[in-house]
Amino acid sequence: MAGNEDIGWAGKVADELNQDLTNISVGSQNMMQQGGEKTAFVAYDDVFGLIDDPSEIMKKLKRVGVDVNFDGDDTVSGKSLGEQLEMVAKLIEARKDANFPSRQIYFVRYDGWDTHDKSICEGKSCESGGKKIDNLDRSLGAFASALEQLGLSDKVTTFTTSDFGRTINSNNNGADHGWGGHAFAFGGAVNAGFYGKMPRIQRNSPDALANSAVVPTTSVEHYMATLVEWLGDGKIDLQKVFPNLASFDKKTLGFMV
Repeated sequence: MAGNEDIGWAGKVADELNQDLTNISVGSQNMMQQGGEKTAFVAYDDVFGLIDDPSEIMKKLKRVGVDVNFDGDDTVSGKSLGEQLEMVAKLIEARKDANFPSRQIYFVRYDGWDTHDKSICEGKSCESGGKKIDNLDRSLGAFASALEQLGLSDKVTTFTTSDFGRTINSNNNGADHGWGGHAFAFGGAVNAGFYGKMPRIQRNSPDALANSAVVPTTSVEHYMATLVEWLGDGKIDLQKVFPNLASFDKKTLGFMV
């Protein structure tokens, strides 16, 4: 969310840009796109029944040949990460014919990382942590290749975000829930490098609290504000979107060029 309000940061961005269809989700409802006057479009019929939606956006997408209905899937968790990213690529490809705005935020979901058990089970499938990472790698690689074929590698930035962290020390069933975590972004506009401080992964680490929760060295506001500044080409009031930026001297991390 953005500060302590009931509007997600992406919802605020849509309002700041004052444009419809800024936010599109193929991974169900989510907090970052929630709220605001410009509502998000959820292309996710498995859960929300959009297959019968008579809205103009659905008609428009069908006219340009983009089927946003995930046919043949009866699980509440929806489609795989690869299929979600494939949908995003198709929507981006159809952006001109669909009359989409030039600045958009797409959301996909890949959950199930709570590895207290030996395996991670989601719906009908059961994956080990290693398989999930391999699937993440392959899915993002295929998405990057699709963007390159479309000539949009410099125009699209892909990033991860999560509210889920780990502690340094483990409990009986694996690492306990923590505070700090990692994220990454890629694309032609990303200034590659490591931003923030890598904590020392050891017992009684000076970079962790007494309960072994890692102390973050970089705020989520800085991370997101860097992406939003790039998306809005400097035309978005970052402090309206991220009120907590007022507590920091610098407003972005500088990893976008």
